[in-house]
Amino acid sequence: MSLSALPKSKSTAKPRTPDVYDGSDPAKLDTFIFQCSMYFAARSADFPDDETRVAFALSYLTDTPLNWFQSELSHTISSGGTFPFWYHSYADFVSELRQLFGPHDSATNAMEALEQLFYNDVTKVTRYTIDFNRHAR
Repeated sequence: MSLSALPKSKSTAKPRTPDVYDGSDPAKLDTFIFQCSMYFAARSADFPDDETRVAFALSYLTDTPLNWFQSELSHTISSGGTFPFWYHSYADFVSELRQLFGPHDSATNAMEALEQLFYNDVTKVTRYTIDFNRHAR
């Protein structure tokens, strides 16, 4: 019996699904993208190509982001045209999502967050360090 004839084992890992992203807080977009990436990594057999990753990420969008991507796909389907460039590439999809619904000036936002960051006795130093490192990048 060859290795290819052996049944493939299914992962017993049950990763947490991503939080839904509604676009109301652009600062949460990177967290959404990270959560999707971790889900894809844990369930890689379920996501053999970029189109399945894009479809999965689309299913966790709501409100304005979902409406925008849905209108793009609906137009394509109804007109019989070609799918948008981002549908075939998860990297392009993420880029489009960031451009449309992410922070518009992340450098300025990070600088302002760093200026407002302070440590007090009731806050653990670990929390301060995490917040500092997140904004410093």
